[in-house]
Amino acid sequence: MSEASGSSYNSNYRGHVCDMDQCVLRTSLQLHNFGRRFYGCRHWKPGSDEHCKSFKWLDGIPCRRGAATAPIVIAKFTRLEAEAAMAKNNEMEARAMIANLIHMERVAKRSAEKARASLRMANARARKYQIALLMSWFLVAVLFIFSLGNREIGLRQMCLP
Repeated sequence: MSEASGSSYNSNYRGHVCDMDQCVLRTSLQLHNFGRRFYGCRHWKPGSDEHCKSFKWLDGIPCRRGAATAPIVIAKFTRLEAEAAMAKNNEMEARAMIANLIHMERVAKRSAEKARASLRMANARARKYQIALLMSWFLVAVLFIFSLGNREIGLRQMCLP
């Protein structure tokens, strides 16, 4: 906040200019000026832009209530800062853990894909071996049937004179 020189601030905002006679006595609640008194625009409200920039510190008139509550507010602010730092640290650790889990998930997905590919290859080989086995049994059966039909030829050739 800036300090106005003289008794009025020469800024016109939304149709009004505050004079020091029209300003309201307020107490600062900001940490670096906590409890310090000042005059400010009577139209000021939190989150509103309906006020002019009229402002003047009143040094030498401390707020007794502000002086009493300042140490409590500062202690609470310090505690909240520490909690915020701890929360930020926990958030960073959580983000690191999430990144690690995502990496582990990617590795697991690659391993699973490799295993599925190996399984497909093994199943393909098993089918080929089944087909080869069936073909060999079919060939043995054909030779057996052929040998039954030509039995006498086979026995004559096997006999010695």
